[in-house]
Amino acid sequence: MKIILWLLLSAIFVSATCVHASIQQDPPPQEPAPAPQQPAPPPATEPQVTGRPFDIPQPDIFEQQRQQQQMQQMLDAFGIDSGDSRRNSRQILQPHFAPVMKHDAEFDLRSIPLQDWLHGKDAAGLPWKIEIKDPTLRMDQRLELPYTAKIPAGSLNKSGPAHDLFFIMGISNTDGGWFVRPKIVHQSVKTALPSGVELWFSDWVFAQPGTYVLWFVLYDAETSKHNVARRRVQVSKLQHDPFPNATDHLPAVELPYLSDREGGTIVGFYGGLSLPVQNRRKLAVELMPILSPPEQWAGEITVVRDHNEETAAVVNTLSQLQLADGVISLTGLDVARHAVPFEQKDLSHIDWRGFLDALHGADTKTVSAKMLAESKTTGAYFRNTLSQHLVEPGEALRVVIVVSSPMVFQRGSDLQPLQLQSACHCRVYHLRFRHNAKDVFDDIEKLLKPLHPKTFNLITPNDMRKALAEIIRDLEEPGN
Repeated sequence: MKIILWLLLSAIFVSATCVHASIQQDPPPQEPAPAPQQPAPPPATEPQVTGRPFDIPQPDIFEQQRQQQQMQQMLDAFGIDSGDSRRNSRQILQPHFAPVMKHDAEFDLRSIPLQDWLHGKDAAGLPWKIEIKDPTLRMDQRLELPYTAKIPAGSLNKSGPAHDLFFIMGISNTDGGWFVRPKIVHQSVKTALPSGVELWFSDWVFAQPGTYVLWFVLYDAETSKHNVARRRVQVSKLQHDPFPNATDHLPAVELPYLSDREGGTIVGFYGGLSLPVQNRRKLAVELMPILSPPEQWAGEITVVRDHNEETAAVVNTLSQLQLADGVISLTGLDVARHAVPFEQKDLSHIDWRGFLDALHGADTKTVSAKMLAESKTTGAYFRNTLSQHLVEPGEALRVVIVVSSPMVFQRGSDLQPLQLQSACHCRVYHLRFRHNAKDVFDDIEKLLKPLHPKTFNLITPNDMRKALAEIIRDLEEPGN
């Protein structure tokens, strides 16, 4: 069963804004299907989303005022309240508007001659540009094929100030048969856009190695103009892949139901990886992500966002380890608040919504008097918490996988390395993100040193794949 949780930190929808979160099981069907003459509309059930803003560094005041005026003009064109979302301020620095790519389950494909358009030649009633990037491995160990459709504001303005756009994306085999039902994104434009701005429909496809035809349709219900474009793409196998069968049980292609490639406001959790562990000894594996963003980068919003996204992706991947004998648990630590905001002993059905709430709760900028008073004991809190988990009774070999960014605690903090009073029948692994070239100091490493952990620096998704392979080989050794 595939379970996907979507969290929208700030939504920009012209039609409506959802205000709560939910988990959706098995979104629109992804089973292979031949190209129908009259495609059935996708199911009407949609995930709902929630959001919260965060602070964005702003440019100097004069440049900011000029850009805000231009942004306000663009927001007015899309019918968006400028106070609605942090995405608006984030995109002040960018000459484009990229809406959240939410599938529109209400649009009936039978209302347009889609098959006639697809059987005809490429068309561009509204000038646009299609960009498809090379397939890339993600930190959650899936292959994604990114694409962007770019429509200049001038092209839209020439055909009128108002537009009712439907962007439709599908993927076929070389014979024209559909792999999945198309994804449809609806975007209204209320008034003329500022010059020099582009409207982007930016998304991705999850794909297994193979040859595909990606097709794109843009339909303007206001002017009846339409665009059609097709691109043949090749997705190659990973070179020297330690997990060549990891995605064997996944569909050939999948389209994300809800995504935000440009804004980064959507976090998705995906199941279905094949990661068997043929361990001979019973294992008690505990995933221990440090949810708190690194204190030394608290003012760098890009680093904080990367920390959250990568933590979610790595925990998502590790949760899919399939032990021959044993259990996997998850303990999320908020070291800044000396708290455990998320704990689940059995990961057969993971509460991803609760985990994501805990992850973003650890990211809050609110600092209490208690936090200030305990700021120099953060290292001691982590050390003591880990020590308690390592000595829990039981016959199984304890395996703790710490997932963190490099952490530099306040000057004068207690950084005495962890010392256990009794022998630790355990294995400790440390998966550590490296966010930039200056990310070289880590107090977590100092605290873990007496346990002789295996530390893996995760700079790219390939680093995660190699770390995963080594951890599995280690757990499968006869002595374990």
